[in-house]
Amino acid sequence: MSYSKAWKIVHHAEHELGFLLVESVTGGAQGGGACLTRQAARLLPAYDAMVQELQKSQQMAFQKHLATILEEELT
Repeated sequence: MSYSKAWKIVHHAEHELGFLLVESVTGGAQGGGACLTRQAARLLPAYDAMVQELQKSQQMAFQKHLATILEEELT
């Protein structure tokens, strides 16, 4: 992914969320850089936990509704 595309995604997410995700410092003698904001640092583990929970829920729903049918069709 290009640098500019990545920044566009970050800025779009910031706009949608209503808060900054990244604080950046422009270059110079010391060079530039970027780091996560406090809000972004809190958001990432919560997002990861949500994704894991959704994956477990999806797997349970698949087993409940589709697994038996698909197994029958393959045999």
